[in-house]
Amino acid sequence: MNSVLPGKLKAQQDKPPDEVLLGRGVGDGRNGRTMTEGDTSPTAEFSNQSENSGHSTVHAKLVNDEGFVTLCGELDHNVVPQLDDALARLLSEGVDRLVVDFARLSFFDSACIGALVRAHASATERGGTVKLVNVDQYAYRVLQIAGLLPLFEVEQIEREV
Repeated sequence: MNSVLPGKLKAQQDKPPDEVLLGRGVGDGRNGRTMTEGDTSPTAEFSNQSENSGHSTVHAKLVNDEGFVTLCGELDHNVVPQLDDALARLLSEGVDRLVVDFARLSFFDSACIGALVRAHASATERGGTVKLVNVDQYAYRVLQIAGLLPLFEVEQIEREV
């Protein structure tokens, strides 16, 4: 495994997002290049996985002026630093819009909610937005009870009949 400096992104070329884990200094280095903060490439991808998180990961992808974050597994207080890091990296790249995908998320706690609220504050401060997609009925209800629905554009999962 190659060590990757903090603040660097790994650009992907024909590689699924699960193959590269960054943010904790881990990457396989195959078929990719390191992208510096000054690089103007339209697409970069990085992932974070906590050593204590089992299969919980945060995958982030930068495409032009949009940042896409996929949450996988159980996001609790042990994994939220990686979520904060991914969101901060995307915002530091100048994204106008963050899209957070809940499709592969099985659990989240108040620490995850806090990270989303911090991302919203940072994004709106810069004139940007945060959209939550593939939000199931349970996650939607948690966000509703917490009074956070007005902060985000939320796209729910359509229930099968």
